[in-house]
Amino acid sequence: MTAASPEAFVHLFDWPFARCEAELPALVAEGFTGIQVSPPQRSIDNPIWWGRYQPVDHTVLDGPLGNEAALRRLIQTAHRLGLKVLVDVVLNHMAGGPYAQTLRYPRFGPEHFRPRSTIDYNDLRSIREGWLVGMPDLDTAHPHVRAEARRYLDLLIDCGADGFRFDAVKHMEPEYFDAVLDGLPSHLFLYGEYIQQPGHFPVMLEFLRTMRLMDFPLYQSLAHALGPDGDWAALDRLDAAEAALPSGKGVAFVTNHDLELEQYGGFALPSDGLALAHAHTTCRLDAVPLVWMDHRHDPVLRAALRVRRVASASAWETVHASRQLLVWRCRQNKALVVFNAAHSPRHIESAWLAGQDGWRDAVTGEGPHAVAPRQPGLFLRGD
Repeated sequence: MTAASPEAFVHLFDWPFARCEAELPALVAEGFTGIQVSPPQRSIDNPIWWGRYQPVDHTVLDGPLGNEAALRRLIQTAHRLGLKVLVDVVLNHMAGGPYAQTLRYPRFGPEHFRPRSTIDYNDLRSIREGWLVGMPDLDTAHPHVRAEARRYLDLLIDCGADGFRFDAVKHMEPEYFDAVLDGLPSHLFLYGEYIQQPGHFPVMLEFLRTMRLMDFPLYQSLAHALGPDGDWAALDRLDAAEAALPSGKGVAFVTNHDLELEQYGGFALPSDGLALAHAHTTCRLDAVPLVWMDHRHDPVLRAALRVRRVASASAWETVHASRQLLVWRCRQNKALVVFNAAHSPRHIESAWLAGQDGWRDAVTGEGPHAVAPRQPGLFLRGD
């Protein structure tokens, strides 16, 4: 598996910026390299989280999470500690409710929206031009709409944002992002949310011209591997069509706010697979992990972050792959991961350790030992 940067973000979903800022030193200690914050633009006057996903004015950063000054302070503190800040961005639609009746906002009027229509998820055009749960759909082909989107991104960049998560990219056309993102600083970390559905894998790939995507194909492959008919050898070979996004193009996750809040179904990991899922999504180097806030102190996750940092200096090689057991060893022989998906313990084989001493469990600090059922073994040497 190709080597990559050790980047790993934690999603502080719907946290006020001041609370995010207070958490930063602990996140540095945990091994994270950045955070993601919720949409900061002025939205409907509602304290519930989904209010942040109903924009009213992208030129004003103010709301329940804090104002522009608070966001700037957060980013300044993060940079001082060596952390990056990603901002969740909503560009597909504007606020519903009373606004949907007049289509008049501080920066948009009726001419900037597509006609009201319910989305038919069997029709790609309808997906891109329909009104998402009754929220007015911006005409993303309109020059003014594109200019306002770029104005918003430039404002966030001026605040110091290191990248963006684009909400609901499935409901916009790839050409929109070709135009809006053209010429942005190359250091920005850009990724989009495209909730996978059957037949859409080729369409998803079109967005990779400008951004990474949440790796829903990888998530589904992992869910299958954790199931009763799972095959971890197949999970190690994700070159089959639609099994994962191309290397370096995905953002890996175990859960996210939509899954946690049951905003959509059809995606579920077995209840006993959380530790294996954390280890796999964090240690694999061809995707960047995004960790849900409630898991940020998980000991397996913390150990996996340490292993990821060590392995990223070289790469993984697969030393064993079977239906219920997958073993990766860093090519510098400094890190070893054993994914034991079986319901019985698995002893460490000396060949996996490359015949060398000095290995320790990254969680407990103990020497190599049998890996418990349905658990990962995370080991470091000389760390």
